[in-house]
Amino acid sequence: MMTKSKSRSVPKLPSEQAAAKLIMMGCQNSSDFLKLCAGREQFKGMERPADVPSQPTVYYDDIESWVDFFQRGREYLLSNHTIDDIPTYDELRQLCKKRQIDTKSKYKDAVRYGLINAPMNPENYYVDEFEGWDALLADKNARWWSYEQARSYMKQYDLETINDWREFCRKGLRPKGIPSIPARHYEEFVSWRHFLGAEYGRDEDEEE
Repeated sequence: MMTKSKSRSVPKLPSEQAAAKLIMMGCQNSSDFLKLCAGREQFKGMERPADVPSQPTVYYDDIESWVDFFQRGREYLLSNHTIDDIPTYDELRQLCKKRQIDTKSKYKDAVRYGLINAPMNPENYYVDEFEGWDALLADKNARWWSYEQARSYMKQYDLETINDWREFCRKGLRPKGIPSIPARHYEEFVSWRHFLGAEYGRDEDEEE
């Protein structure tokens, strides 16, 4: 059964979407909603979705009554809108990678501003699957290009030294796929001339 901490960690849907989701589950009125919350009668084995508040008419300031609440849900469904479900843990991991969410603060902001429909506190929601933030979030190194990709890109600028690189970065020309300190990031880094493409295609490398 859904725990309070699990439910509280999930941002709630807008009122019309919450009502629409309940209608899709078979709820038509307040009586049905109470049965769903208790898992009784036709709702046996079911539970209230975590993104639907336990007291909708109290939670939503724009709702005047249960009749108004469910009417909004029906209108929402008639307009052919879709409702995003909370992703599974594996789906959330993929979302983090896709959107390059690689820190806890970025994750919180993504949930807060509606960029992803996910629990604010995944450790409370995915209790049996959560293995720590590092396992959930995107690899911080995943966003960087490979060394050869970076070299191939940089050769067009005819740069040769670290000072050339610093000036290049100051002008805001560095692409997001290349780290600001490539000498520290890439194990393959052997010299600035080599990295910047001045020796692209040559076998011999000069010392940094």
